Amino acid sequence: FENRRTTNKQSNNEFDENLKKKQDIIKQILETANGTELSEDTLTELVSEFNETGFVPRKNIKEIQAQFKDAVDAYLEKMDPSGSGREDFLFRLNLNRIQSDPNSTKTLNRKEHGIRKQISDLENSITLWRNNLEFFAASKTADKLKDQFDIKIKKAEEEIDKLKSKLSILKEF
Repeated sequence: FENRRTTNKQSNNEFDENLKKKQDIIKQILETANGTELSEDTLTELVSEFNETGFVPRKNIKEIQAQFKDAVDAYLEKMDPSGSGREDFLFRLNLNRIQSDPNSTKTLNRKEHGIRKQISDLENSITLWRNNLEFFAASKTADKLKDQFDIKIKKAEEEIDKLKSKLSILKEF
C-alpha cells in the first residue's frame, strides 16, 4: 500500500506541474494576443505545446480546457476580427491534435467519412426541398412557404461549401 501511495503522490505531483505549465501557456497565449505580431504559426506552436503537456488533475480538466478555449478565441479575435478563417484554423488545430494520436489514420478516415455523409445528407435534403417547391408552384398562397424553403436551401448550400472546405483541409493531412 505504501508503494501505491508513493506512486499516486508522484503522479499527482506530475499532474499539478502539468497544470501549472498549461496555465503558463494560457497566459502566454493571452500576452501574445495583446501584442502586435500575431501569426497562425505562433498560435499553432503554443497550442501544440499545450496539447503535448501531460494530464492535469481530474478536478481541473474542464476549467483548464475552458480557459484554453477562451485564450485561443481571444487570440483569433485579435488576429482576424471578421472571423472568416477562424473555423478553418480551429479545424486545422483539431486535426494537428488528432494527428499526434496513435490511431490518427483511423480517426481521420472516420472524420472524412462523417463529413462526406453530412454533405450527402444536405444534398439529398436540398433535392427534396426543391422537389417540394415545384408542388407549391401551383398554390397561390404559398409565397411565404417558398421563401422559407429558399432560405433553408441557401443555408444548406452554405453549409455544404463549409464542409467541402473542411474536406480539402482534411486531405492535406
